[in-house]
Amino acid sequence: MTPDPDAIRQQPSELVKSGRVSVASRTSSAQYAGRPVGAAAIAAALDVEYLIEAGVYFDAPGTRVVVRLVDPELDRKVWAREYDSGAIGQQLASRITTDTTDAIARYTRERPR
Repeated sequence: MTPDPDAIRQQPSELVKSGRVSVASRTSSAQYAGRPVGAAAIAAALDVEYLIEAGVYFDAPGTRVVVRLVDPELDRKVWAREYDSGAIGQQLASRITTDTTDAIARYTRERPR
């Protein structure tokens, strides 16, 4: 399977619409794609508390979306979820938004300091 980063462009807008998080602009974050820059440096430059990594993968049976929440201070993935092709488009975007914002809230409460 090969990732298709353009297929998930809409997700940041859905996160913002939720009213639960703010999101750095795609223009600002895109400059780090494929560059060897650490999570802490990216988060500091974007002035964000967490990073979200995502990818869309296509194979013969269907599509899979992978979303990961990264704590840049620890440089660790602290939450991840895979979504299979059952829900696509707005339904999938809504599920990802709910799951991701819930994960951020939960991790913020339980975060090691």
